[in-house]
Amino acid sequence: MKPFTYLCGEYESVYNLKRSKGMQIKIILERGEDTIFARTEPAVGGFFAVAEGENETQAVAEMRGLIDDYIQHEGKTDAFWEGIVSSNDIVFEVFYDLQAFFDTFKALKITEVAHLANLSGSLVRQYVAGTKHPSAKQAQKIEDAVHLLGKRLLEVSVC
Repeated sequence: MKPFTYLCGEYESVYNLKRSKGMQIKIILERGEDTIFARTEPAVGGFFAVAEGENETQAVAEMRGLIDDYIQHEGKTDAFWEGIVSSNDIVFEVFYDLQAFFDTFKALKITEVAHLANLSGSLVRQYVAGTKHPSAKQAQKIEDAVHLLGKRLLEVSVC
């Protein structure tokens, strides 16, 4: 299974576990002052964790470490985690808040993404700064714009 990337406004999405090819856990990446936080959403069995790193890669690696520790200790008695040997048996469904998204993907211009989403650049900058928070509908518009841009980029040939 391949991990997914989503943007989150108000976290209204429904959580589904898929055990066909391993377990899938939803994590949300959020920007801190100087770090990126990763947290599970919602609690999985008896497990809830918040990990921290200087960037997305470190935060996700820290989350895997926390999961491995849980599996080796408390998780042994948690029926939900039965059959899971390590964090390598887990696929993360990754969601970004807008601050973490634009911090991770610095090459994207906020104004251009806002334009593609038919939103005000000023409004999206406020979302990214954390002074305002997007509704689920606004976050979906931004996510759709980013996916459209990604599709366009896949069609590009450079010579």
